[in-house]
Amino acid sequence: MEGFARLFATMNATGTLAKLNRPAFEAVVKNRINLADASVLTGWIRKQPGIDAAKFMQAYSSFSVNAQVARAVKITRDYNIEGTPTFVVNGKYAIQPAAPERVLQVLNELIAKARAEKK
Repeated sequence: MEGFARLFATMNATGTLAKLNRPAFEAVVKNRINLADASVLTGWIRKQPGIDAAKFMQAYSSFSVNAQVARAVKITRDYNIEGTPTFVVNGKYAIQPAAPERVLQVLNELIAKARAEKK
C-alpha cells in the first residue's frame, strides 16, 4: 500500500487531489492499472490533462512526501492495520469492525472510555 500512500500524499502536495482522485480510482479499480508502481504512474500521469507530469513526479520523490509516507508506514505498523476501515481512538484503540452496523456503537463506546480515562 506504500505506493498508494505516496500517490495520495503527492496529490495532496501538488493540489491535484480534487482533479486526480476520481481518475486514479477508476484507473486502479476499473482498469486495473497499478498506480502504486512509480514507472506505471509516470506514464499514466503524463496522459492526465492539465497536469505537469515533471512537477508531479518531482513532488512524488520529495522530502515532504517521503516524510508523509514514512509516517503512514509507521502508523500502519504501530496499530497493526491490516485493512479498511480501521479506526483509531485517542491513539490507543484500533478497531477493524467486521459488522458495519456496529461501527458507530463500538466507536462511541471507545470514545466514552477514552474520555473517562482522561479524567
